Amino acid sequence: MWGMIAPMFLLIAYDAWFSGRVESLLKWLDDWLSISQKHAERGMIAGYLMLLIHGLPWTPAEAAMRILVAGSLGYLMWFMHRRPAAMRNATRRTPWYSAVRALLQVFMFSLAASASWPFKHWADVTHQVAQQLIYIVFFYATDIAFDGSRGRKRKLALAELKKMFGVEWIPKPIPAPR
Repeated sequence: MWGMIAPMFLLIAYDAWFSGRVESLLKWLDDWLSISQKHAERGMIAGYLMLLIHGLPWTPAEAAMRILVAGSLGYLMWFMHRRPAAMRNATRRTPWYSAVRALLQVFMFSLAASASWPFKHWADVTHQVAQQLIYIVFFYATDIAFDGSRGRKRKLALAELKKMFGVEWIPKPIPAPR
């Protein structure tokens, strides 16, 4: 029995570590570059679809298949992006879902390896790995909800600027819709 529980704990611990890295990445984007989670997720959707459609010269059957796959995955990713914060937080904390997310990473990277199996060129492998990495980070990002809390470091930097130069020349920031 303990032989099956130990790998489960490892998967859950890995999932918590990776989720923490994605959350810190999203906070860093919001704090330093003012890119909200919503815009980061939309950028990941666009990047994933561009990497999915881009590739070697196509036959007409491959073109139809890539467009069909890109449309269906784009719809699925948009649906995941539109989930409310309550649903995001509910699925994030379950141990079973943590194990499934960690196993999804293994599946996605094995899919990337099998898609570029003949390894004709190193760029094919990096293209596939980058594509699957964007999807995994997006999948984790859709389980994180900040509930509209703004970046702390940007507020501190603005307060320091106001203290140094006064308040007259600093425009009031436009509230970003979330």
